[in-house]
Amino acid sequence: MNRTKIALLQVAVQTCHNTLTLLDVERSRKVTDDSVNHILKCTKLKSLGIFHTSLTNVGKAELIFGLNDLEELPRGDFLCDALEDFNESKPNVIARTRLKIKGFWASEDYYFHNSEQMELVARVCPDIERMLFMFNNEEALFRDIVSFNNLRVCW
Repeated sequence: MNRTKIALLQVAVQTCHNTLTLLDVERSRKVTDDSVNHILKCTKLKSLGIFHTSLTNVGKAELIFGLNDLEELPRGDFLCDALEDFNESKPNVIARTRLKIKGFWASEDYYFHNSEQMELVARVCPDIERMLFMFNNEEALFRDIVSFNNLRVCW
C-alpha cells in the first residue's frame, strides 16, 4: 500500500477508532493485508465493506475473526472462502468460534461452493438473519439454507 493510502487509513483509525461503526473501502485496490492491523483498531465496527480490495483470504479472515462486533458484510462473497481457509489451518479454533454476523450479501456472481461450505458458514455464523442466497444446483442444494436457523430474509 502506498504511503498516502496508509496515511489516510491511519488518520481515520486514530481519529475514529472508538466511534466508527461502518467502514466501506470497497473497490480500493490499495487496501491490502498491510491495512489489517489498522482496521482491527476500530473495535466498534459493525459493518465492513471490503469487496474488491487487495486483501487476501488470510487478511479477510483476520478481520472477520478480529472484529468482535462485526454484524454486516455487504457483498461478503469472500466469507465462505475465508472461513474454509481458516478451518483448514486452525480447525480447533473455528470449531469453538461463533461470529456475530447477521447480514451476509454474496456478490451477484458468487455461489456457495458446496453443501459443506454452507454448513460451515451456518455453524460459525449462527446469527445470520439476512442473506443474499446465490443458488447453483450443481454445487449446493436449496435445502442447505435450513442450516441457517435465524434466517428471516433471503433474497
